[in-house]
Amino acid sequence: MSLEEVDDSPEPSKLNLAEQAGFARGAKLTEDSFNLWHFSFWFQCKADCARLGIPFTLGKLKPVEHYEAHYRRVNPGSADELMKRSDLLAVAAFDSLADEFNEHLDEIENGGEEEAMKYVSRAIEIIYSKR
Repeated sequence: MSLEEVDDSPEPSKLNLAEQAGFARGAKLTEDSFNLWHFSFWFQCKADCARLGIPFTLGKLKPVEHYEAHYRRVNPGSADELMKRSDLLAVAAFDSLADEFNEHLDEIENGGEEEAMKYVSRAIEIIYSKR
């Protein structure tokens, strides 16, 4: 190609293959966003410590980040493309659910994993709901 020619080929995606595949399957948000709701390990450690009579040292349950803020922090190179591919209504619903979860952290900690999983179920509905 000479310098005068313009390369009009599409720019390669900055999203990883798993992210691209999730959107191709019709997910409204990157399927990776499900990982923001994984706190089973925290509850398992807390239960194991109680069962063994040892101190629980993982601290408090951590708040769930907002969708865009999380991806701008962990993967700023692909955040713009990710946001373009994400359904804005689903992002708003995800963030609202994160706010609700964060407002009830103490209750969720005391209610156990079953209480927390109610939020996970709702997050899954948001991520995978039909367009």
